[in-house]
Amino acid sequence: MYYPVAVAVVKYRNDIFQSDLRAMIFDNSSFLSNAGAYGINDLDLVRYTFSGVAARKLISSETNSENLISIAEKIIEEYFNVKGNKREDYVYRYLDPGLCAYSSYHYKLLQKIEQVLGPFRNIGLTGDYWRGASIEACFRSAEEAVQKLIYMNDIAPEHESC
Repeated sequence: MYYPVAVAVVKYRNDIFQSDLRAMIFDNSSFLSNAGAYGINDLDLVRYTFSGVAARKLISSETNSENLISIAEKIIEEYFNVKGNKREDYVYRYLDPGLCAYSSYHYKLLQKIEQVLGPFRNIGLTGDYWRGASIEACFRSAEEAVQKLIYMNDIAPEHESC
Protein backbone atom coordinates (compact mmCIF):
# COMPACT_ATOMS: atom_id res chain seq x y z
CA MET A 1 0.00 0.00 0.00
CA TYR A 2 1.22 3.51 -0.80
CA TYR A 3 0.64 6.65 1.24
CA PRO A 4 1.18 10.33 0.51
CA VAL A 5 4.42 12.09 1.35
CA ALA A 6 5.53 15.69 1.24
CA VAL A 7 9.16 16.67 0.79
CA ALA A 8 10.80 20.08 1.02
CA VAL A 9 14.43 20.89 0.29
CA VAL A 10 15.30 24.20 1.90
CA LYS A 11 18.42 26.33 1.52
CA TYR A 12 19.40 28.50 4.47
CA ARG A 13 21.86 31.39 4.67
CA ASN A 14 24.06 29.56 7.21
CA ASP A 15 24.76 25.90 7.93
CA ILE A 16 22.00 24.04 9.72
CA PHE A 17 24.02 20.92 10.45
CA GLN A 18 27.41 20.16 11.94
CA SER A 19 29.80 17.94 10.03
CA ASP A 20 29.25 15.13 12.55
CA LEU A 21 25.47 15.54 12.93
CA ARG A 22 23.58 15.64 9.66
CA ALA A 23 20.16 14.15 10.20
CA MET A 24 17.47 13.28 12.67
CA ILE A 25 14.46 11.01 12.46
CA PHE A 26 11.28 11.51 14.43
CA ASP A 27 8.80 9.00 15.79
CA ASN A 28 5.35 8.41 14.34
CA SER A 29 3.76 10.98 16.64
CA SER A 30 5.53 13.76 14.70
CA PHE A 31 4.36 15.36 11.46
CA LEU A 32 8.02 15.45 10.44
CA SER A 33 9.52 12.05 9.63
CA ASN A 34 13.07 13.24 9.20
CA ALA A 35 15.28 16.23 8.56
CA GLY A 36 18.63 15.65 6.97
CA ALA A 37 21.46 17.33 5.12
CA TYR A 38 20.75 17.12 1.42
CA GLY A 39 24.38 16.55 0.48
CA ILE A 40 27.62 15.48 2.14
CA ASN A 41 29.04 19.00 2.25
CA ASP A 42 25.80 20.96 1.85
CA LEU A 43 25.17 21.62 5.52
CA ASP A 44 22.94 24.58 4.66
CA LEU A 45 20.48 22.42 2.67
CA VAL A 46 17.82 20.49 4.58
CA ARG A 47 15.55 17.80 3.21
CA TYR A 48 12.37 17.66 5.27
CA THR A 49 10.18 14.60 4.83
CA PHE A 50 6.59 14.54 6.05
CA SER A 51 5.17 11.03 6.06
CA GLY A 52 3.31 8.65 8.31
CA VAL A 53 -0.01 8.68 10.12
CA ALA A 54 0.47 12.05 11.84
CA ALA A 55 1.62 13.75 8.62
CA ARG A 56 -1.38 12.47 6.66
CA LYS A 57 -3.58 14.74 8.78
CA LEU A 58 -1.51 17.75 7.70
CA ILE A 59 -0.36 17.17 4.12
CA SER A 60 -2.43 17.32 0.96
CA SER A 61 -2.25 18.81 -2.50
CA GLU A 62 -3.64 22.00 -0.93
CA THR A 63 -1.11 22.30 1.91
CA ASN A 64 0.63 25.65 2.25
CA SER A 65 4.28 24.65 1.81
CA GLU A 66 5.69 27.65 3.69
CA ASN A 67 3.53 26.86 6.73
CA LEU A 68 4.63 23.22 6.60
CA ILE A 69 8.29 24.21 6.44
CA SER A 70 7.75 26.56 9.40
CA ILE A 71 6.33 23.64 11.40
CA ALA A 72 9.40 21.57 10.52
CA GLU A 73 11.71 24.39 11.59
CA LYS A 74 9.97 24.62 14.98
CA ILE A 75 10.41 20.87 15.44
CA ILE A 76 14.15 20.89 14.72
CA GLU A 77 15.15 24.25 16.21
CA GLU A 78 16.28 22.78 19.53
CA TYR A 79 18.60 20.36 17.72
CA PHE A 80 19.93 22.30 14.73
CA ASN A 81 20.90 25.86 13.76
CA VAL A 82 17.58 26.90 12.23
CA LYS A 83 16.32 29.60 14.61
CA GLY A 84 17.14 33.01 13.12
CA ASN A 85 18.80 31.34 10.11
CA LYS A 86 17.24 32.98 7.05
CA ARG A 87 15.48 30.68 4.60
CA GLU A 88 16.86 31.65 1.17
CA ASP A 89 15.02 29.29 -1.16
CA TYR A 90 13.12 26.03 -1.24
CA VAL A 91 11.40 23.46 -3.41
CA TYR A 92 8.40 21.49 -2.23
CA ARG A 93 6.54 18.49 -3.61
CA TYR A 94 3.51 16.57 -2.46
CA LEU A 95 3.35 13.04 -3.84
CA ASP A 96 0.32 10.79 -3.73
CA PRO A 97 1.03 7.96 -4.06
CA GLY A 98 4.28 8.53 -2.25
CA LEU A 99 5.92 5.94 0.00
CA CYS A 100 5.08 2.32 0.49
CA ALA A 101 4.13 0.94 3.88
CA TYR A 102 4.83 -2.61 4.96
CA SER A 103 2.57 -4.92 6.87
CA SER A 104 3.89 -6.95 9.78
CA TYR A 105 4.05 -9.88 7.36
CA HIS A 106 5.92 -8.19 4.52
CA TYR A 107 8.63 -10.83 4.68
CA LYS A 108 6.01 -13.42 3.68
CA LEU A 109 5.20 -11.42 0.53
CA LEU A 110 8.89 -11.33 -0.40
CA GLN A 111 9.21 -15.08 0.23
CA LYS A 112 6.18 -15.77 -1.98
CA ILE A 113 7.56 -13.60 -4.79
CA GLU A 114 10.89 -15.43 -4.62
CA GLN A 115 9.10 -18.79 -4.63
CA VAL A 116 6.96 -17.97 -7.66
CA LEU A 117 9.71 -16.27 -9.69
CA GLY A 118 12.58 -18.50 -8.54
CA PRO A 119 12.43 -20.88 -11.54
CA PHE A 120 12.63 -18.03 -14.05
CA ARG A 121 15.99 -16.71 -15.15
CA ASN A 122 16.71 -13.15 -16.19
CA ILE A 123 14.25 -11.61 -13.78
CA GLY A 124 15.61 -9.27 -11.15
CA LEU A 125 13.13 -7.34 -9.03
CA THR A 126 13.75 -4.03 -7.38
CA GLY A 127 11.71 -1.20 -5.94
CA ASP A 128 10.82 0.46 -2.68
CA TYR A 129 8.63 -2.46 -1.63
CA TRP A 130 11.69 -4.73 -1.81
CA ARG A 131 14.18 -3.11 0.60
CA GLY A 132 12.62 0.22 1.60
CA ALA A 133 12.02 3.69 0.27
CA SER A 134 15.30 5.41 1.12
CA ILE A 135 17.65 6.03 -1.78
CA GLU A 136 20.20 3.74 -0.10
CA ALA A 137 17.62 0.95 0.15
CA CYS A 138 16.69 1.37 -3.51
CA PHE A 139 20.35 1.13 -4.51
CA ARG A 140 20.75 -2.02 -2.38
CA SER A 141 17.67 -3.51 -4.00
CA ALA A 142 18.95 -2.73 -7.49
CA GLU A 143 22.38 -4.15 -6.67
CA GLU A 144 20.81 -7.38 -5.38
CA ALA A 145 18.76 -7.70 -8.57
CA VAL A 146 21.83 -7.21 -10.76
CA GLN A 147 23.87 -9.69 -8.70
CA LYS A 148 21.08 -12.26 -9.01
CA LEU A 149 21.04 -11.83 -12.79
CA ILE A 150 24.82 -12.14 -13.00
CA TYR A 151 24.79 -15.23 -10.77
CA MET A 152 21.95 -16.89 -12.71
CA ASN A 153 23.69 -16.27 -16.03
CA ASP A 154 27.01 -17.56 -14.70
CA ILE A 155 25.61 -20.88 -13.45
CA ALA A 156 23.34 -21.73 -16.38
CA PRO A 157 24.21 -19.62 -19.44
CA GLU A 158 23.17 -22.31 -21.91
CA HIS A 159 19.48 -22.29 -20.92
CA GLU A 160 17.09 -19.70 -22.28
CA SER A 161 14.69 -17.90 -20.02
CA CYS A 162 10.97 -18.51 -20.19
